[in-house]
Amino acid sequence: MMTKQKIRLLISLMGLAALSLMGFQWYWITSALALRNEQFELKVSDALQDVVRKLEKQEIIYLIRQREEIEQQQRKLEALNKNRLAQKTQTPKHRLPDEYTASAGRDGNLTGTNPTDALTPRNRSMTDFQANLINEILRQRNDELPHIERFLRIHAEQERMFEAWFDQMGRVLIPADTLGNSSVMMTVRSSVQKARHPLEKRAIRDENEAKSKTLASQTDLLKDVFKDLLFSKRPMEQRVNRLMIDSLLKKSLAERGIGLPYEFAIQNNNQSNVLFSTVAYRPDTTGSELFRASLFPNEINTLPSQLLVYFPERQAFILQNMSFTLISSALLLLVILGCFYVAVTTILKQKKLSDVKNDFINNMTHEFKTPLSTISLAVSMAREQVETPQSEKAKIQRYLGIIRDETQRLGGHVEKVLQMALLDRGEIKLKPTVVNIHDVIEKVLNNLGVQLEQREGEIELSFEATNELVEADELHLTNILTNLLDNANKYSPEAPHIAVGTHNDDDFVYVSVSDQGRGMTKEQQTKIFDPFYRVPTGNIHDVKGFGLGLSYVKKMVEAHGGAIDVESKLGKGSTFTVKLPLKHD
Repeated sequence: MMTKQKIRLLISLMGLAALSLMGFQWYWITSALALRNEQFELKVSDALQDVVRKLEKQEIIYLIRQREEIEQQQRKLEALNKNRLAQKTQTPKHRLPDEYTASAGRDGNLTGTNPTDALTPRNRSMTDFQANLINEILRQRNDELPHIERFLRIHAEQERMFEAWFDQMGRVLIPADTLGNSSVMMTVRSSVQKARHPLEKRAIRDENEAKSKTLASQTDLLKDVFKDLLFSKRPMEQRVNRLMIDSLLKKSLAERGIGLPYEFAIQNNNQSNVLFSTVAYRPDTTGSELFRASLFPNEINTLPSQLLVYFPERQAFILQNMSFTLISSALLLLVILGCFYVAVTTILKQKKLSDVKNDFINNMTHEFKTPLSTISLAVSMAREQVETPQSEKAKIQRYLGIIRDETQRLGGHVEKVLQMALLDRGEIKLKPTVVNIHDVIEKVLNNLGVQLEQREGEIELSFEATNELVEADELHLTNILTNLLDNANKYSPEAPHIAVGTHNDDDFVYVSVSDQGRGMTKEQQTKIFDPFYRVPTGNIHDVKGFGLGLSYVKKMVEAHGGAIDVESKLGKGSTFTVKLPLKHD
């Protein structure tokens, strides 16, 4: 049997388990939110660094173009000077062909050579070595100028050693784009001659020297470009603008799956003011909401300006991305709480039903035991009178009357229990007829008149209803009023004073039964219509019944399309009001 202690322990354990599950669920949700925030910050930081790299590349391209324009002007001047000198100099007799010459290699074989102009624009494109150099320097973002010069010297020395080795082997370098392949060096050998003409050797040497000069020139160009980049004094307003930053930011963020609205600003190097910003940018934004990135961080001896970005709808964006997780977690929590609530209410309801059942059995035993004892006693007394020669007929009739009354009382109790069972199953069928409510009240008062007279009670009638005809089952309507008046009599500790009144309102007739008895608390008023509920009276069992009367009244009134209401104050009595629909024409 489930005792109160066991029920409390079970509910406590279930509550602890539910709270633990909710705690773990909350911890998991907060951890997931923290992880999403961290991922968001990493993506934004990576996007800002990507923007910075793109701005540096654009700056390098700008500086290279500026240097190229300067060198083009210088080459034009040098070309004019060379043309003037060439007009004064005779052309050598043994001039090499423009397209192809043959020369003898060291092994005596004839070597075919494709001469190229090392100074043509197509050979001025950046070599792999120079491209690698740029990438190397960009990766070494904190290196200063001496490191860059060291890179240039090492690579230039390697290039000279490489060319000297080919010169010793008697081979001619052919530029990569001449053959359409960037990694090919071509030699054409022939077995016709074994010696090389002196003029041809000199032409090859001149060509290699020209190429070396071109390479050195391009290397110097890169060196000057990076000097300008590292020591640039160009104002920030000329290097970036709002539309450029906005487009780069939008593209970089979109590549990382962030399509969130943002606000940004460019702050100068001393952080005293903002160079430019979006319209809705808030300068007071600080803390974890603000993302920073230094612009052109490789510049030396200057404090870099900063790109400041924040996202006004950041939390909403993260929560939206986690909507499935949050909704599923909330549903899971609701299911857990719902199951806990249902389990607890079921346990408490079962406990309550068990208590009600026990009370009902006790009351039924008491209610059945009293008439049975009375019947048994009356039978014994009647038997004695029958066996006595001088028996009095009047006494025998009295005992038989007592037996009849107690038998009817037992039958009434059984009938109540059966009626409640039928009501619960919905098997009671009403037989409505046109009934005068005032006549039914007077009939019930006549039946209870003897009990009221024995207790010296008073009845106050107030029939104000002008339309007293209702369509109802007369038997059940009589039982309804009998239960209400019987309760008013039983729960009045002294001589009862009962007031019965009627009145009309719209299409209804109202019947009120008031007493000046014990009254009820608010909590008791919510339970009096429950089956088997009885208002507690302590250890004194001075009020008869099973606790079925008011439950029967409520169900039968509702079956007639009406309603019942109660008003009560503890120690001042109670008033029950029944509302029934009038007969429709």
